[in-house]
Amino acid sequence: MYYIDLLPAKKLLFFILIVCLGVASFLIYPPYSMDDSYITYRYAYNLYQHNQFAFNLGERILGTTSPLYTLILAGTQIFSENIPKMSNVISCISASLAGFLLFLILRKENLAVGIFCALCFPFILLDIGLETNVLILLFTLSMYLFDRRKFLTCSIILGLCFLTRQDSAIFIVCMIIIYWLQLKKLPWREFIVFVVIVAPWFIFSYFYFDSLFPTSLSAKKGHAPFFDYFIDTLFFLARYCDRYTFYLFSFVSGKLAPLLPAAYVSSKQASQYSLLLLYLPLMLFGIVYHIKNSGTYKFLRLLFFIYPLLMILALSFIAPPPTHRWHLTSAINFALIGQLLLLTTPLLSVIKKKSASYSRNTLFTTSVTVLLVFYVLFFFLSNVNDFYIMSRNADKSFWLGARFHNYKNIGLFLRDTVSDEDSVFAVEVGTIGYYSRKKMIDGAGLISPGYDRFHRKGRWIMGLGKEFPDYIVAHEMVIPYYEPIFNFANQFGRKVVFKKSKFLPEDNYPFAQLLENWKKLNESAGNQKN
Repeated sequence: MYYIDLLPAKKLLFFILIVCLGVASFLIYPPYSMDDSYITYRYAYNLYQHNQFAFNLGERILGTTSPLYTLILAGTQIFSENIPKMSNVISCISASLAGFLLFLILRKENLAVGIFCALCFPFILLDIGLETNVLILLFTLSMYLFDRRKFLTCSIILGLCFLTRQDSAIFIVCMIIIYWLQLKKLPWREFIVFVVIVAPWFIFSYFYFDSLFPTSLSAKKGHAPFFDYFIDTLFFLARYCDRYTFYLFSFVSGKLAPLLPAAYVSSKQASQYSLLLLYLPLMLFGIVYHIKNSGTYKFLRLLFFIYPLLMILALSFIAPPPTHRWHLTSAINFALIGQLLLLTTPLLSVIKKKSASYSRNTLFTTSVTVLLVFYVLFFFLSNVNDFYIMSRNADKSFWLGARFHNYKNIGLFLRDTVSDEDSVFAVEVGTIGYYSRKKMIDGAGLISPGYDRFHRKGRWIMGLGKEFPDYIVAHEMVIPYYEPIFNFANQFGRKVVFKKSKFLPEDNYPFAQLLENWKKLNESAGNQKN
C-alpha cells in the first residue's frame, strides 16, 4: 500500500466514486447554512438582480469577505435563483475535488493517507454553504500544480485564493517559503502574475467601496486576548486531530495534567497545557522531519505543518469570536493530514526498505496493509455516520437549523410587513436580510461600520445612538419607545420584532433605562442556565 500506480481507467472510476460521495453529502445535508453565509448570498442576489455589489441597495459597503465566491454565486442564478441550494452544491463538490487532488498529490508516497483524504473530505469539511470548501479546493489545486512545477499556473490559482478569502495570505506566504526552500530563489515572475490577478479587484474596491478591505475585518477583531485565543485554538486543533489517534494523546496528557503546578493553572488549563506539551513538539518534529527528508518527501509536505501554526498565530492577533470555529477549517484539516503523514510515512518507508528478509517483509507488509485498510474504512464509515447524524439533527442545532428557522420566519414576516423605506436593526443580519430584502442595520458591524465596538463590549443595543431604526430584532426584553409586534420561538430562543413608536424622543433617548433592562435580561438568562 506504499504506492500503487492506478491505470487511467481505474483512476477515472475512483474519481467518479469521489464525486458521487460529494453528491451524497449534498443530498444528506440540510438545505441551509450558517447565518454569515447569507450575507454573501444577499450580495450575490443584489449583484445579479440589481447590478449592485451591495447588501443594502444604494450603500457601497464591502461587508462580504469573499468577492470571488460572491461572483460565482451571482453567476449561478442563470441556472437557479435558489442561491443557498447552489452554494451547498458547490461546497459539497469542492470538498470531493479537494480530497481527490490530495489523493493525487500523496499517492506516490502515502497511498493510505491519499485515499483517506479522498473518501473522508466530503464528510469532514462541514462549512457547507460558506466559501471555505472552495478555498480548500483552490489550496489543493495550487499544491497539485506546484508539485508538478507549474509555478505560473499555481500563482494564478493563489491569486484566486486571495480573492476567495484574504486570510489565505497566510497560505500564500507558506507557499513562498516552500518555493524558496526548494529552488533557493524568490518567485518574482510568479509574484507579478499574482499581482495581475488580484490588482483589478483592489482597484475596483478602492473606487467603488472607498475601501480595500472588508468591514468584517475590523468587526471580527479584538474579541479575546492573544494568548488565550492561541491556547484555546491550538487545543481545539489538537483535540480534533487526536480523534484520529483514538485519543491517545489525550490519554497520555491526562496522566501528565496532575503534575502541573495547581497553584498557577486551573484544572481546565492543566488539561489544555498537558495536551499541547505533547502536540506542539509533534508538529515541530514534523517540520524538522520533512526538511531533513526533503529529497524523498519534497518540501511541499511542510505545508501541512507550518500553515496550521502560522494560521493560528495570525488569527490570535486578529482574535475573532472564539466560538466561530469555521475560520480554522482549513488549518485543522491540513494539520490532520500532517499528523497522519508523520505517523504512517516512516512506517511505510520501513516496509519498503528496512525489512530483514523477504519472508518477514511479506508478512510485515501484509499486516500493516490490512491495518491501514481497516483504519481508513473505520474512519470513513465513522465520518459518514457522524455527518448523517449531524444532518438529521440539524434542525435542533443552535448554529444551524434552530437559528436558521428562527431568522427565516422573521425575515419573511419583515418582507411582507415592512416598507422598503424602513430600516431594520439586528445583531445577525445574514438570514434575516436575505429573506426580508429590507434595509438592514447590523449590530455586529459586518455591514454597518462603527457598530462593532458596541458588539465587542456586549452592549450592541447602545449602537442605536447612531441612528434610530424603524424596527429592531432582539431577544424578548423591554425597549423604551418600541413595541413588540411579532415573535418567533424555538430551541434557539425567542426573537421579537419591535416597531418604533411615533413618540420616540430622539434627542433624549433613555439609554440608562435601556441598559438596565439589558442587564436584567442577561441576569435572567444566566439564572435560567444555572
